[in-house]
Amino acid sequence: MRLKPLGQAALLFSSRLLVRFTALLTLLVVARALDSHEFGFYAYSALVALFLSSVGHLGMRQAGARSLGQKAASRAQVEQASLISWLLSSLASVAVATLLLWHYGDISTVSKALAIGTTLPMLFVNIYQGMNLGEGKVEQLAWADLIGRIIPLALIAPMALLGDATLEFALGATLGGQVAAALYVGWTLRLGAAGRVPLELGGFWRLQRTGMSYILPYSLYMGNGLLVAHLVNTLSSLADAGRYFGVSKLCEIFSEIAVAVGTTLFSQGVRESGRAEDLASALGMIRFSVFLFICISVVLAVGAEPVVHLMLGSDFLPAVDALRILMIGAPFGALLRMLQMYLASQGQPLAGTAVLGPSIVVQGLLCWLLIPEYGLMGAAAATVVVQAAGAVGILILFCKRFKASPIDVLLVRPRELWSIVRNLSLKILRRQRKLHVA
Repeated sequence: MRLKPLGQAALLFSSRLLVRFTALLTLLVVARALDSHEFGFYAYSALVALFLSSVGHLGMRQAGARSLGQKAASRAQVEQASLISWLLSSLASVAVATLLLWHYGDISTVSKALAIGTTLPMLFVNIYQGMNLGEGKVEQLAWADLIGRIIPLALIAPMALLGDATLEFALGATLGGQVAAALYVGWTLRLGAAGRVPLELGGFWRLQRTGMSYILPYSLYMGNGLLVAHLVNTLSSLADAGRYFGVSKLCEIFSEIAVAVGTTLFSQGVRESGRAEDLASALGMIRFSVFLFICISVVLAVGAEPVVHLMLGSDFLPAVDALRILMIGAPFGALLRMLQMYLASQGQPLAGTAVLGPSIVVQGLLCWLLIPEYGLMGAAAATVVVQAAGAVGILILFCKRFKASPIDVLLVRPRELWSIVRNLSLKILRRQRKLHVA
C-alpha cells in the first residue's frame, strides 16, 4: 500500500472532519440563536445551496479534473471551460434557488437574497476545485472548505453570545465565508490563463458532455439525502426535521472518511496508467477505510446517547435511535461512495447509475410508508436499506470491471494493519526525538 495516497486521504479526512465539526458547531449556535421557523429556513436554504452548488455545474469539476489528469486538455482550456460553466450554471442555479426560497412571505427580502446569493461562490469553488483534483493537489480542497466554514462560525458565535444574532446576519456570515473561500481558490490556482487563449466553445461543450455523465450518479446520491429531509419535514414535524438534520450532520462527520478516501482515489485514479499496482494501491485504501469505518460505526452506535447529548444537546435525544440505525448503514454508504468515485476516475462515470437511479425511488417510497408510523427511525431505516442494496450492487459492478473478488475489496490484510501501525509509530517516535533534541 502506498503511503502517499493514504497520507493524502488522512490529511483530507482530518481537515474535512474539522470542517464538518465547525459546520455542526455553527449549526448549533444558529439553532439556539433563532426561533424554530427562522432556523428551518436557514437549514433548508443551506441544503438547497449545497445541492445546487454540487450538481448545478453538471460535472464540469469532474470533467476538468479528468482532462487535466489525463493531459487531454491544457490548463488554459480547462480554466476557460470552467469560467463558462460557472457563468451559465450560476444563472440556472439562482433561478432554481429563487423558485424554492422566495415564496416564504414571513422571511425578509434581504435574508432570501443572501441565501440565494450563497450559491454563486459555492459553485465557483466546486467548479474550479476540479483543476486541483486533476493536478493532485487535494490539500487545496481542504483549505477552501475550512475557510468557507470557519469564517461564519467566527462571525456568528460572538453575536450569538451577545444575543444579537439574526437570520440576516447568519446568512450574511455564511455568504462571506463562501466568498472568502472562492477568493482563496482563485488565488491558489493563479487564474488568468483563460483570457490568453481564443474562445473555444467547442472545447467547453466537449468537457460539459463528459461532465454530465459524471454528475448523474452524484446528483442521485445527493438527491437521496435531500429527499429524506424533505419527507421528514412533510410527513412528521418541523421539530423532527431539525433533529434528523442534526443527527445526519453528526453522522456526516464520520462519513468524511469515505469522502476523503474517495476524493483521493479520484485524484489518483485520473492520473494513473492502468497498471496492476495502481489498482492494488486503491484496493488497499478501500479495505482499510472500510475496516476503520466499521470500527467507528460500532463505537458510535454503542455510545450514541452520550455523544448526541454532548454534541447536540438534550433536545436531540429523541433522535438517538435514529442515529444508531444510520450508523449501521454508514459502512455501506461509505463503500458505495468510494467504489463509485474510483469507477468514475477510470472512465466509467455512469457505472453507478443503474444502482443509484432506482434507489431514490425506493427510498422515497420507503420513507412515505415508514415515517408516518415510525418517525425518525422509519426515515433512518429506509436510508439503511437503500445504502445496503446500493453497496452490494456497486460492489458487483466493481468486481466484474476489475476482475476482483469481494474479499479483495472488503477484507483488510493483517500485514496492512501492521504496516500502518508500524509507520505511524515510527513517525511518532521521530517527532518525539525532534522535540527532545529541540
